Amino acid sequence: MSFESLGLRAEILQAIADQGYTDPTPIQLKSIPIVAQGRDVMASAQTGTGKTAGFTLPLLQRLCEDLPPQDLSAANGAANNSANGAVGDRTKNKPTTSNGKPVLRKKGAPISSDRGSRRAIRALIVTPTRELAAQVGESVMAYSKYLPIRSAVVFGGVKINPQISKMREG
Repeated sequence: MSFESLGLRAEILQAIADQGYTDPTPIQLKSIPIVAQGRDVMASAQTGTGKTAGFTLPLLQRLCEDLPPQDLSAANGAANNSANGAVGDRTKNKPTTSNGKPVLRKKGAPISSDRGSRRAIRALIVTPTRELAAQVGESVMAYSKYLPIRSAVVFGGVKINPQISKMREG
């Protein structure tokens, strides 16, 4: 079986290909369809078998169910900008005024979405260690690079204000 046969969006498939993967692992073949249905999975497999992708890929798929397909031709040239945490072109969905200028807001004010409400946290992944949180965060960023998805890794032992700011930004 291929990743295409798992029903993943073209944007996710492109990100998978960018990572150099061509075929899902056994744990991914078993877990992706279940998670894609919104069901829980408890699985165990050796390190390096793709467990993280086994739940992040269908999670991203579910988060984008209501979105139209993204233009991959424009996204293919987008580079991962690790300096500010942005990946790909995620500015095209930002609100603008009638003359096309970006909407400015006071620092700390909620950002409005297309529905006029504050962006809600739509998924939460809890890990037992900072290292695993960072690994999962990197995977989410890599697999969502062509999607209008924002993510943040939050953990203890560091300054909280920058993390709060990331959460407020959506």
